[in-house]
Amino acid sequence: MGRKGDLLELIDSAPIGLRSLSGSLWKWTHHARCRLAIDEVSRSVNASVTHFGFGNPLGETSDEHLHVWADPPGRWRIESDGRVDMNNGGSRWIGTTAHVTENDGDGSRLDDTELGLLVHPAPHLFGVLHFEAPVEDEVAGRRCWRSTATIELGLSTARPMPLGMRLPGIDHSFWFDTETGIVLRHVGMIDNQPCSVIEFKSIAINVPNPDEIYQFKPSPDTTVVRQLDQLILMAETRGVDLTGVDRTDPDAVRRAAFDVMRPPLATPEARRETQR
Repeated sequence: MGRKGDLLELIDSAPIGLRSLSGSLWKWTHHARCRLAIDEVSRSVNASVTHFGFGNPLGETSDEHLHVWADPPGRWRIESDGRVDMNNGGSRWIGTTAHVTENDGDGSRLDDTELGLLVHPAPHLFGVLHFEAPVEDEVAGRRCWRSTATIELGLSTARPMPLGMRLPGIDHSFWFDTETGIVLRHVGMIDNQPCSVIEFKSIAINVPNPDEIYQFKPSPDTTVVRQLDQLILMAETRGVDLTGVDRTDPDAVRRAAFDVMRPPLATPEARRETQR
């Protein structure tokens, strides 16, 4: 099969034998270069992008240090000095140190987080990137395969956009753990300059995480609001009549709120009339 084939099989099988992990992640972003990379990807798929995540009044770059724990697929905890994202297998808490939203049974997945993309890379990378043959390397004391990859611009679908937003760059380098296949480091490049980096500074594989890790204990200064309560407040603020709506069902409240804002569909007769 060759080394490239072995690499693709490793990525496709990840996370191999992974029951739990913990460690520290470092994220670095060059905001202007990230915007350029995202713009180039969006032009290739005829999409438009609002750069809400890459404006930083504090400087041209930013870095973030995260502590992470995960028992895939249903439990994880990702936190820094400024934010938290935690799921105990039934409820999810996500927000800042000052304000957290509690979601009960919202169907959220580890794949939707920055950690999930590293743990389960194949759905995000395959069909979007072209990989080169790997070479041996080491990250955080673990053996890995390093491979460069280029994003496939000009595809007839919008598939490159999600990856381009989450891992900005046109040219990429990945370091895949040879045992589990998870991504230990990623560097995104544009015009031979780095625009984004995410990497494990330390990592422990299959060392059991204590249950206390997944117990959400907000500080006294943290405001915790249920997503359901936020939906009800939004609906009432917009004048939505919730009579007959099950206020304990987030999906029912959401449908009631957005059905009011969505214009009614024209009848077939009305559509024919406008076409005359």
